[in-house]
Amino acid sequence: GDLAPRRLLHDASGRRAGPAIRRLRRRRRAGGLDRPLLRFLAASGYWVCASQIGQGIFELACYLRGYERILYDLVDDCAFVHAFAERALRVNEALNDCYFSVIGPHVDMVLLGDDLATQNGPYMSPAMFRELFKPYFARYVASVQRHCPRAVIAHHSCGSSFALLDDLADIGIRVINPTQTTAAHMAPGN
Repeated sequence: GDLAPRRLLHDASGRRAGPAIRRLRRRRRAGGLDRPLLRFLAASGYWVCASQIGQGIFELACYLRGYERILYDLVDDCAFVHAFAERALRVNEALNDCYFSVIGPHVDMVLLGDDLATQNGPYMSPAMFRELFKPYFARYVASVQRHCPRAVIAHHSCGSSFALLDDLADIGIRVINPTQTTAAHMAPGN
């Protein structure tokens, strides 16, 4: 059967993810990361780049539902897509709160990732992205920016994400990684 959205809050072994998030919060309160190392990096002139510790919302749906099934869901079951995206966002926000609340002041760039495109174009139309995913992406970026106010937000997406670049810029993404120049419409000068 299909994976119900409520299962997203469980890990691969079927255990609830909540206890793992609570353990991360306890570690953060107990001292967490090596603060002298983070201060050294901040004073060294090097940029500190942090990567997301969660999973991209669309990519997670593809992994758990399968690419074919989620692409059908985009057309046939928008309510499911919204419910799934909301749950995935909540998990990512909880992870962001644990991770970035500790290192956020020291971070210069945050690399998020969610493969949104094929070699020929996005998996969905820009209008569909705006309706089904952009609101959740915007909240995800905002949850990072809340903890990392000086960080430049970068986004990794393979393929031709050209049609979505303005939407990604609208939500605070300033760097695209990689710029895959062999994908459609991604050559320099476009």
